[in-house]
Amino acid sequence: MLGRIVPSGSSARRGLIGCGLVLLVTILAVGVMGRNGRLPHTDALSGKKTGWFGKELPRNAGSSWNPFAAPLPTPTPQLAKMFY
Repeated sequence: MLGRIVPSGSSARRGLIGCGLVLLVTILAVGVMGRNGRLPHTDALSGKKTGWFGKELPRNAGSSWNPFAAPLPTPTPQLAKMFY
């Protein structure tokens, strides 16, 4: 009875190897996407935001990772300027 609940050594090893291979392929895929500029990022010099797969985003985009995020609100004119 207990043999059916707890996997045997070869079965557990096979599952562990399978999980390891899936993890390795995932890490390699994310690395390749990052190297080719396919991951969301913001350019430090120009301030351009790039979304998934190199698609340019507007400057007021709320999030470069979440495409469904609402855009950031524009600041109110009264608070954006300082009057002396």
